Amino acid sequence: MIEKKLKKLKVNHMKLSLQLTRISQLMEQGYPLSIALSFMKLYAEPSLQVLYEKVEKELMKGIPVYEAFETFDLPKDVLAFLYFYDKQGNLAKGFEQASIIYQKKEKVKKELSKVMKYPMLLIWLSIIVLILIQQFIVPHLTQLFYTIQNSPPLITSFFFMFIEHIPLIFVVFASCLILLFLFYVFKIRNWSSKKKITCLLAVPGMKRKVKQVITYFFSLQLGRLIKAGMNVSMALHVFENQNYIVFFSEEVKVMKSEFTQGYSFTEIIMKKSYFTSELALVMENGERTGYLGENLESYGQLLFDEVDSSLNAIITMVQPIFFIMIGLFVLFLFLAVLLPMFNLIGTIQ
Repeated sequence: MIEKKLKKLKVNHMKLSLQLTRISQLMEQGYPLSIALSFMKLYAEPSLQVLYEKVEKELMKGIPVYEAFETFDLPKDVLAFLYFYDKQGNLAKGFEQASIIYQKKEKVKKELSKVMKYPMLLIWLSIIVLILIQQFIVPHLTQLFYTIQNSPPLITSFFFMFIEHIPLIFVVFASCLILLFLFYVFKIRNWSSKKKITCLLAVPGMKRKVKQVITYFFSLQLGRLIKAGMNVSMALHVFENQNYIVFFSEEVKVMKSEFTQGYSFTEIIMKKSYFTSELALVMENGERTGYLGENLESYGQLLFDEVDSSLNAIITMVQPIFFIMIGLFVLFLFLAVLLPMFNLIGTIQ
């Protein structure tokens, strides 16, 4: 019965992230996870109560916390935080960090959606205006220039040609979107995680940010595992055994094989194109001073702040860029329609 209900449930992502925050707060106050879940279930809405009941049953069977919380349909990167912090023995911190990442992702989605609403409305209005011009104004202008045996201005001629080929442009654009979608479904989705990352690194303007995101997660989790008392080999074993971010489990296997070939950890990191160049320096300094875990964790947090600032800057720029593009298009329409009027007035005079 519960399984059938779960399939119908659609829980708000922001609400789920707040649930993780509250679980973290209860655990930091000294409550065991089982008691914290009971508290949360007691005051949760019915849809969440069903999920908490499912999690409690999974935990009673001995299922790990990170696997039990898959019931909430959390993103894999959020579950990865629960996995790594569980291995570190600091689950309360894991719920806190998972909620921070979850809230950040949902906030970015919400802000992008908010920023795009007004530009999309203007785009639709521009399309409607374009259709009206094509139906009611262009035929009259064409007939008028034909009658007086005069050629329209260059910008108007280009506009007439653009209007004439709109159906073809639409068909080509729609076909490209369909082909891209099919290419993703049947090709890109089946690529290995390494190949996907390599392609992202090849995209102009994305290389630095992709490296920062990958290095952030790796250095933060590796640093905390080392601080928890693990050596590098044990920490890499934890990375290898997780299934939430396949890229890391695959790459750690390669790293471990390189260890057997006699390479040091710093040398291995330096050879990886998907890490920032500074990571090797941070590791070298940490190994020399004996504070490898602390250095890696601090560097990971630094990268998180930098990526966060970059995302905010990009979101701030999106709306003005769309407004400029729409403004230029409206100016083009204005000139294409009004210049013939001035031309005709000059001809009559």
